[in-house]
Amino acid sequence: MKKVIVFLVFCCFGMVAAQSKFDVANGLYQKNDFTGAAQLYESVLQSGEESAELHYNLGNCYYKLRKVGPAIFHFEKAHLMDPSDEAIENNLVFARKLSLDTIPHFPKVGFEKMVVQSTSIMHYDRWALLSILLGFVIVGCFARYYLTKISSKKRTYFSIMVVAFLVWCISLFAGFYQRNYIHNQHPAIVFSDKLDLHTEPTSRSTTSLQLREGAKVYVLEKSGEWLKVRLTDDSLGWLPANGVREVNP
Repeated sequence: MKKVIVFLVFCCFGMVAAQSKFDVANGLYQKNDFTGAAQLYESVLQSGEESAELHYNLGNCYYKLRKVGPAIFHFEKAHLMDPSDEAIENNLVFARKLSLDTIPHFPKVGFEKMVVQSTSIMHYDRWALLSILLGFVIVGCFARYYLTKISSKKRTYFSIMVVAFLVWCISLFAGFYQRNYIHNQHPAIVFSDKLDLHTEPTSRSTTSLQLREGAKVYVLEKSGEWLKVRLTDDSLGWLPANGVREVNP
């Protein structure tokens, strides 16, 4: 029991210290000390604390410092954690304009685009929470429906139960779809100023093209110190792992 109390005390101190650093970093950012703010935000990350707001603030610091790779990386990370935040999405668009990467982005179209956009209005954790709350509503309405003897109330509880069940099904589908979509994408950002895309996982293989800092790729496979990636134009190749950083490792 004593060890548990000590552990909880250390956790509380850690959270307070992280929040204190976060507040100081915010103050430095307001004073245009973007380097100092970025260092403090990074130290908060290293302490184990993580949030969309933290990555968003870090992205803003690196954007101001014109560090394209880190800026895009942290905006992508923030967008992954809170896909409904328009400020994050807008700043990600601005950061991409700093990159010299010329690989075209082919956006999703049609039904797939509609599903991705619809399920991305909330993070899958929130979809899961909504499903749990709706589950309680369904159980409560079923109990009321079963116990009450008044026909008008039975109809009301039944109607609420049906609507709640339909929304529960939608939220459950949205949560699972978004979780699978996020975890199957494996996006990564190029951090090197220039990075050659190879046809094979060896430096002696043919170079098909050159990527610039901030380019976005999707990791498909790992082979030693090499990553097989898919570019945003759907072309394939191999990159040295030390030149990129995975958004969702």
